[in-house]
Amino acid sequence: INTRMESSAASDVYKRQAQLRPILFFACVIAFGPAAVALCARHASRDLEELAPALDLPSDGLERAARELEELPLRRSLVVCASFLVLLPLTMELKVGRISTVLSPDRTQIDVYIVAMGVAVVAASTAPILLLLHMAVHFRRLGLTHARVDLFHLAALEPFGRVGIRAALIPPSVLGVAMMVGTDVRVGAMITGSIFVGGLSLLVLLLPSLGVRSRVAKAKRAEDERVSRALRGDRGALEKSYIAEDGARMRKIDLIQYRSAIAALR
Repeated sequence: INTRMESSAASDVYKRQAQLRPILFFACVIAFGPAAVALCARHASRDLEELAPALDLPSDGLERAARELEELPLRRSLVVCASFLVLLPLTMELKVGRISTVLSPDRTQIDVYIVAMGVAVVAASTAPILLLLHMAVHFRRLGLTHARVDLFHLAALEPFGRVGIRAALIPPSVLGVAMMVGTDVRVGAMITGSIFVGGLSLLVLLLPSLGVRSRVAKAKRAEDERVSRALRGDRGALEKSYIAEDGARMRKIDLIQYRSAIAALR
């Protein structure tokens, strides 16, 4: 009898723990996700101010760029949120039959809770995810169209990279904490979550830098072409070069070394 009672008590404890895990998972996602993105957006605004001397913007351009950084199109948000809400019940049903369970007489409070909180998480997470992507695309556009590239002072463009790194750390951090405290280890969920979060992180990591990298690569090619023409005897090609003042005094070996230095810039 004592053995059966102990077994029953252990079973009850396990069931309570199993019910607690999804509660903790949803709580972590809702609590940390939007807050982390909001903090990232605040730092992105500061990065934009730091970038101001390196951007070719009109007098009110920086203020407009800061305003656009925080503006998220409502229609796009609603469309994406609706799409996620359609995919959510399909995913739940395919994974664990959750929807059919909720609609059956055998449903439990935890079944209803998980479905309801799944909807709440989608609604609370859609805007932060879109804001991350929006910030990444916004900085890519700024870099591609307004970055003022000086090959001798590329450090001024470092905020483009910081924005991407900071944004890329948010999805795996939030999901990692949520899955660590709130779920059992399930291979399917781990793979699905890792693919989604990995793709999102890679996207927001690369996008902010792609535009300015394109401008830097274009400036490097132009400078390489000027030096190559000078090596072929056309010293006038260095008139628009970064070494225009010293170009006439530079020997061929100096030009070759300079061209190698330009090619090595990152």
